[in-house]
Amino acid sequence: CDWKGPLKDLKNHEDVCDFKVITCMIDGCDHACKRKDMAGHLSGAGMVVHMNLMNRGYERKMKAMEKSIRADCDKKLKLMESGMLHARYVSECRGWIEHRPDALFDFSIYPIRNKSNRRQFLGLLC
Repeated sequence: CDWKGPLKDLKNHEDVCDFKVITCMIDGCDHACKRKDMAGHLSGAGMVVHMNLMNRGYERKMKAMEKSIRADCDKKLKLMESGMLHARYVSECRGWIEHRPDALFDFSIYPIRNKSNRRQFLGLLC
């Protein structure tokens, strides 16, 4: 490069210099060439290769998103199921209380939780 100018402008020039060696911006392509030659690398026969690389990258991102969404849905489903289980126990307890209200004098109910996952509700202990 035959650029001449103040040293303070060197960084700005490097960002646009046609002779600076840069790597291809397509994820998965390691090609490096001068900035002025990059347009030729991106067009023509290389375009098919780049489209395949971009498609693979897209598929990886989609699989990662699907995995994340499935994990999130599974988590929400478990929370919903535990809430439904809790509602069932509450309903059963209320029915029992209505049937025998005097039987609950000085009586306690404790939740049974999974030891490895303290948030998981397993049942009630009287």
